[in-house]
Amino acid sequence: MARILVVEDETNIRTMYRLGLSKDGHEVLLAAHGLEALELISQEDLKLDCFMLDLRMPLMDGYEVLRRIRSIQKWSRTPVIISTAFGGHDIIRELQPRTVFFLKKPFLFERACFMVRRVLATCANTEHHDDVADSALKVDKIVSGFTIFAECTTAHDPSNGTTFYINVEGPYGELEQVAISIPAYVLELIEAYLDVEISPQMCDIWIELARAELENYLWQNASLPPSNLLHVDDLSRSMQRWLDQNVVGCS
Repeated sequence: MARILVVEDETNIRTMYRLGLSKDGHEVLLAAHGLEALELISQEDLKLDCFMLDLRMPLMDGYEVLRRIRSIQKWSRTPVIISTAFGGHDIIRELQPRTVFFLKKPFLFERACFMVRRVLATCANTEHHDDVADSALKVDKIVSGFTIFAECTTAHDPSNGTTFYINVEGPYGELEQVAISIPAYVLELIEAYLDVEISPQMCDIWIELARAELENYLWQNASLPPSNLLHVDDLSRSMQRWLDQNVVGCS
């Protein structure tokens, strides 16, 4: 089905990738570290459909490998699935390119196979619809096998806060709508932290904040929140970091 380069320093995980993805019909190439991967992708006649990349490796970490991959025109749009046991949604926001996707370790290998299928299908669909202004076709992120769609609707109640509704497709194709509820007192904490007044003109920022909270939950739990409702009940440190990086100076 596809040719995939797995860059992973742990031998047992490389073996699992090779066995599982080969069983799923893919051709799998293996690299034990970044330098070996870069040597492979320097081959002029090499064709690849996807990279699976660990972040913490000896000799060269995954961040540098990704930067090198993207610096080569041939691989600039090839999807990359990042797998790591470390970090929260800060990693997701740091690695922003459209064709970078995320799978947190540890994971069931069945989920990794579904993740590869989803990423390949999503990227193929995106290529075919680059000129279509249809938000339903625009995917913001794939995190732990969950496809997060870009479209978002909101419901605002001055006394109770704001709820954001985001469509998510699960690892097995199930389509769900997740509600991210940010109560009024948390919005007030955000205003106080930023020293700005929330305005309608900043609506896109709050949507991105809600999306970041959903990404973080999926990253940490690899499952949807109970009853598809994610209640944001505090101004967490990770949210403060997100605000510092994305909102400060935007008022």
